Amino acid sequence: MVGYRLSLSISGDNFTPELLKSHIPNGFYIGQIVEKGEVTQISPNHNKRVATYSAAYIYSQIDLAVEAEQILNVEKQFIDFLKNEYKFIQSICGKDIILNYDVYFSDTYFNMVVFNTKQLEVLSNYNVNIALSAMQMSEEDIKNQFD
Repeated sequence: MVGYRLSLSISGDNFTPELLKSHIPNGFYIGQIVEKGEVTQISPNHNKRVATYSAAYIYSQIDLAVEAEQILNVEKQFIDFLKNEYKFIQSICGKDIILNYDVYFSDTYFNMVVFNTKQLEVLSNYNVNIALSAMQMSEEDIKNQFD
């Protein structure tokens, strides 16, 4: 079993994430907004801390065991979002952009292409980092990631 999740993290010292809400396309949602100075929980294993920057975390979740075509479509949606909104993101001080690609798999081996050559060429026009996380876990744990 394989599960996929793509998300976009946008942050900056003077970033105003609230202004981004009206620019989020259908099929995407803002999972979290952190304003500079807020006390925030980083993870269950870490203590609370005061945010030193503002951030928005934008998600588009892919269902489990999707066809490769569907993954390409979601990758394209994120690229289209960046193409359409990159200048606006910069105008509201979004400086650090990370495209997070999370893969959950239950087999002992996993292999995939993350963005094709044409997509990488488009992404290279923007100041965007790509983070890939691949996590092996039981099928039950994978299903729990998407509940």
